[in-house]
Amino acid sequence: MAFRKALWQRVGGFPETVFLGEDTMFDSKVRALVTPAFADHAKAFYRPRHTLHSALRQTASYARTDGVLGFARFAC
Repeated sequence: MAFRKALWQRVGGFPETVFLGEDTMFDSKVRALVTPAFADHAKAFYRPRHTLHSALRQTASYARTDGVLGFARFAC
């Protein structure tokens, strides 16, 4: 994610009082104001946890945080 300082200031930056999902809250505020641009042929490397158990635990943590914040990534 890349953004200009002016946009960061406009949405109030990352909420410092939030323990979980501060990046998700920031992203939703930004997307309410602007449409993100995506670089052609960009690559992102994600290194999952070393074991299946730890990877599932991390995924569950992300899902729990999204649920607490009221964000839904997929329509049911």
